[in-house]
Amino acid sequence: MRKLLGITDIVRKFLRIQIENGLSTSFWQDPWTIYGSLLRYVGLTGPRSLRIPLSSSVSQAVAGDSWLFPGVRLDRLQQVLAHISTIPPPSPDGPSDSALWKYKEEDFRPYFSSSRTWNLTRTVHVIAPWSSIVWFPLAIPRHAFLHWQVMLSRLPTKDRLQQWGITSDATCRLCDGEDESHQHLFFGCTYASHLWRHFGEVCWADPPSDLVGILAWLSRPDHAASRNRRKIVKRLFAS
Repeated sequence: MRKLLGITDIVRKFLRIQIENGLSTSFWQDPWTIYGSLLRYVGLTGPRSLRIPLSSSVSQAVAGDSWLFPGVRLDRLQQVLAHISTIPPPSPDGPSDSALWKYKEEDFRPYFSSSRTWNLTRTVHVIAPWSSIVWFPLAIPRHAFLHWQVMLSRLPTKDRLQQWGITSDATCRLCDGEDESHQHLFFGCTYASHLWRHFGEVCWADPPSDLVGILAWLSRPDHAASRNRRKIVKRLFAS
């Protein structure tokens, strides 16, 4: 429940009420204008200034076929009334009001799209140049997740565990030669580097000896044309 309450302000920006007869929509509470809840926008003095009770529906702000508002001096209220004047007054014979969901900027539609909502709420970052060798069709999810951690240098290698005070010995257990780090674990370790070079050379010569070099190696024109080999190398490195 607390998490739901925490996103209330976000949800308000995505909901819009389309006015038809105005009977079920609160004039002050519901988001039927571009300003969302008018009470939140203009403040508690709004009902007194416009002479519209807090409990009023949108239909109660209409007289005949026109809006019924007094003259106001506050700039924010003038701004609100100027916007409302562009909205056709509700008709008592019209259909019920309907809820709309944000589809894109200034475009609300009568259905919910999870993909559109996600794209509107998430922070868009630049795509990492190595994303194609981590996330690709038929990739094993567990391997892809570990591969993603590798590219971000976020694996709990022994050198990091030693810094955190979790272990006192950072020596690589595969070769017993150096401290276990990301670079050492995959390319510096004699055992791991031998396996990588042995299987990598099955596809192409001169496999790289660092994480950054793998992307350039796979992107070489003579390598990019061999799609099946690229897939094999991707799976090989991810596993």
